Amino acid sequence: METVYVFKNGYLRKKNATLFIEPKDENEKPVYIPLKNVSSLMVFSEVELNKRTLELFSKAQTPVFFYSYYGDYIGCFYPVEENKTR
Repeated sequence: METVYVFKNGYLRKKNATLFIEPKDENEKPVYIPLKNVSSLMVFSEVELNKRTLELFSKAQTPVFFYSYYGDYIGCFYPVEENKTR
């Protein structure tokens, strides 16, 4: 499992059960990231996301950590742990 770092401004979207990072700069290429091999996402840039994207992170059990421009910790989205007794 790997940690993914986001340093470019853009939109975090869900597309076919995959994380789709769409840059705000139209000259840059979008990136598709399957979350099955991602342990966490570290965001250091200005991003926009919606509830569907948070549901994707939750289903994949992928925490997302947000940092300021200077690298100061701001906060995180941490998925609820699945009930393993069911």
